[in-house]
Amino acid sequence: MGIKIVHIACQNTAGIISTFVKCERELGFDSTLITMIPHPYGFENGLCLNYPFINESWFKGLREVFKGKNSSCKSMRKETPPIWSPSSRIEEIFFSMRDQLYDRIIRKKGILEILDSADILVLDGGLGLRRDCKYELDWVKKKGRLVSVFYGSDLRVRGVIKPLDEKSALHFTLEFDHLKLHPKAKYIFYPFEHSRVPPPHSCKPDKIRVGHSPTKWEAKGTSKIVETALKLERENKIEFLLIQNLPYKKAVELQSTCHIFIDQLSGLGYGLSGLQAIAMGIPTLVNLKKEHEEFLGDHPFVNFDETNLEEKLIELVENRELREKLGKKGIEWVKRVHDPMKATKTMVDEYRNLGWV
Repeated sequence: MGIKIVHIACQNTAGIISTFVKCERELGFDSTLITMIPHPYGFENGLCLNYPFINESWFKGLREVFKGKNSSCKSMRKETPPIWSPSSRIEEIFFSMRDQLYDRIIRKKGILEILDSADILVLDGGLGLRRDCKYELDWVKKKGRLVSVFYGSDLRVRGVIKPLDEKSALHFTLEFDHLKLHPKAKYIFYPFEHSRVPPPHSCKPDKIRVGHSPTKWEAKGTSKIVETALKLERENKIEFLLIQNLPYKKAVELQSTCHIFIDQLSGLGYGLSGLQAIAMGIPTLVNLKKEHEEFLGDHPFVNFDETNLEEKLIELVENRELREKLGKKGIEWVKRVHDPMKATKTMVDEYRNLGWV
């Protein structure tokens, strides 16, 4: 039996964590994924605990009441890395009660036995099975091979769970802006399976279709994107397709019908939807900050901001040769830069440096 790696995640974020697990298995590791809740868009869930009181809409509203005016999400940004703490006594009591409920689920599912067999424990999102981190902290005292990986709002909005963060021997992030939020984080590129998207279109379109796929409008700058795209649609220059709240497979199918894609206008860099687009040979607009663009070097994205979105779109609409050039470059770039095995080996190399493997 090989070295056992156990991943614990709230959910299988964009299918990334199951991709790591798959690559680890191909490298000879005994890798297991444990998720707290199923992914709403149909990504693999591994061993799912089906925790209540996490993602229900009514519960999210109730938590906002718990937080009140002294939300830790606002105050924590003064610290580097930002640290999560209960924002009120009510929220603290709630998490304590929820942990007791989760404890019964953990024991019933045999999770403690799985933890006991683990050689490396990876917290995808930086969370433990309970908010008090009891089992992970007990585990790290015995084995010490704890890893935290950050994917997005887990660090930007929530922050780290301090005792887990302090006991983690390694910290990884897949988000460029996290490098400023967490001084110990090592950056790795998204492990992207190119085979999961359809091939690019080859036919000449009657009308250029421009797509955009937001998860949260405010996080993507969607209001401005929609405003500009609808203006061009009214002028009969494009057809606009807004893709949202759909299962992953359906969303990708719709995205593949686009000729131009707009990722985001928030300055947070490109996300999974942007990667999917360039992997399909679709020229993609994204708002990149100067330091991020310099870090990427020669990349296939069209960088834009709020002042020139319309101009950049019209340039692509009117220049088929440019679209084809960017599309070809994007396919090659994703395969080279976001190769899943390369991303996984980056992490495994760090394990090797510490003598874990």
